[in-house]
Amino acid sequence: KINVTILTFSGETVAALSIVSSLPILSLKQQLGDPALIALHWEGKVLQDSETASSLAWPSEVTLTKVEMTFDHERPIKVLRDPKRKTCAVMDADEARRMCAAMKELLLKEPIILDLQAPLVISAHFTGNLDALNYVFNTFGEPGEPSQTSHLILGNYVNKGKNGIDVMILLFCLKQKCPGQVHLLRGKHECSSIARIYGFYDECKQRFPSRSGVKLFRYFMEVFDSLPLAAVIQSRVFCV
Repeated sequence: KINVTILTFSGETVAALSIVSSLPILSLKQQLGDPALIALHWEGKVLQDSETASSLAWPSEVTLTKVEMTFDHERPIKVLRDPKRKTCAVMDADEARRMCAAMKELLLKEPIILDLQAPLVISAHFTGNLDALNYVFNTFGEPGEPSQTSHLILGNYVNKGKNGIDVMILLFCLKQKCPGQVHLLRGKHECSSIARIYGFYDECKQRFPSRSGVKLFRYFMEVFDSLPLAAVIQSRVFCV
């Protein structure tokens, strides 16, 4: 038997369970709710559904972190990371709204200046270029399995390029999946007045017709307002 304590991302205890070493992670997630909307982390690693306590070589007592999703983050990641993708219509307006609400809640738990440790991949200024973002992940490793690469992105995600929404969906989904490995800062383009002029507002209206696009733009702005402003790496490197 292995004693498992499960905490929220903010450190509150969710459950204390005793499991057998052969129990798959999927079965453990099923005991906590809808497994499609739950991610479990152990020592900075995102646990896969097929893994077991035995394959992970857990000691007699372990502490896991539970990250709850209000949307399916795996499907958009799979679609947007596919180099052969033919469409980027991975979310409807309602799911995008729930994604933004979940991201705002997650980001508000972070400090305004992040205290990070190396190694980190640092990048910035994708401005709606999904291919450039995927190039960084393909070159240096995607957050999560198998690379466990941590990324710090210094902002300027939207405007100018035509895929600002998709850049944000991919980053938000990866942040939900691996909150300790994806660190997002606010750049000058993550501002309502600038985003209205340089393309993101129009992109939202084109992707989601009627009033849905305008509302979604406001949801994204609320998330942008919640982003950290800077990061300090190992008390030596200041990033904005």
